[in-house]
Amino acid sequence: MNILNFVIGYTEYCCRLEDTCRVLNGLMDGKTEFFNQYEKDGKTYFSVFNKSINGAGDALSLCTDVKRVCLSDVIKRGLSRPGLLLGAVFCIACMYVSTLFLWDIHYADGQELEELMTEAGLKIGAYIPDINEDIIEIRALMNTDKYSYISININGTSASVDCEKRQSGVPIDSSLPSNLVAKCDGVIVRYEVYSGDGVCSVGQTVSEGQLLISGIDETKHHGSRIVRARGAVYACTEKEFTVSYPTVIYEKQYTGNQSIEKRYFMCGMSVDTGTCGSYELYDTETEKKKLKIFGSVELPIYVTHEKKREYVYAERTLTEQQARYQAQLLYFERLKTELEGCQVLSRSVKTEFDGETVSVHCRLSVIQNIAKEVPITVG
Repeated sequence: MNILNFVIGYTEYCCRLEDTCRVLNGLMDGKTEFFNQYEKDGKTYFSVFNKSINGAGDALSLCTDVKRVCLSDVIKRGLSRPGLLLGAVFCIACMYVSTLFLWDIHYADGQELEELMTEAGLKIGAYIPDINEDIIEIRALMNTDKYSYISININGTSASVDCEKRQSGVPIDSSLPSNLVAKCDGVIVRYEVYSGDGVCSVGQTVSEGQLLISGIDETKHHGSRIVRARGAVYACTEKEFTVSYPTVIYEKQYTGNQSIEKRYFMCGMSVDTGTCGSYELYDTETEKKKLKIFGSVELPIYVTHEKKREYVYAERTLTEQQARYQAQLLYFERLKTELEGCQVLSRSVKTEFDGETVSVHCRLSVIQNIAKEVPITVG
């Protein structure tokens, strides 16, 4: 309603309280519309549309006009001030031009997807009419094996990029012929042959590299044929490993020296505000956010803060108990890797300390699949 009143134009008047009834009755007698009536500081204020003032007669003779509001007056003042008019035209032109560029992009998979799409041609500040979503999607998919689907959706000056990660499927069998050999020494407890000819037996002791399942399959009626050997051979084997942790270590310690560099990004261009300090060893922390005014209004300008923190490596001496604790952590991490796909029969662990280093020795007896595929070379 206020905007409509501004376009039509109105004048605000005030009169003394004792004259209020006389003035308002005169306006009603002349069928003059008034609005926004209120009292303040012993006076009565009200507004009348400019087009109705002439019909008010003598009713306004006891009033004083406070202010006149009208769009046409603003336009006339603007035309009398060329600088103001040019500024308004320039502002409107900038607003129109800004709609032709991409100001904000939301990525479904974070920084990795952002780097991929930037390389493919989608970035903040890109000229929207020149963006071909199909070509950029195909270009991005050709540059990665991580995603099976990428979709760009542009809405105004913002874009969103959705994706689906490629699922790792079951490897397709190759047609190349191969044998299965032992990848370590062991005593066979059971085996399964899916294709090829099994040349091992339960209870047999085999050594590393020994043939277990042959890719040369002997048939009863068609002679020999070369296939890809497939199967599993489970054997009782021995595993042994050692992990160590010293009592003297070198830790990263921050010196307290740091520097911050601000960089502004707008329309695909960046503006640096200064250079960070030069350090030999440092960590970098980068924060990216939109520029705001009045605390909440976001502008289509990104600001990055790059902080460099200097550090040095300082020597630290641990107690024997602390070194044992760290060695145990390494041991359990290594044990988890060694026991993957294995059935444990027995385990022997021994911890030693020589005054400088804590060592954990582990000996395992396990049952595991020892079959390893090697190609058959046909001369």
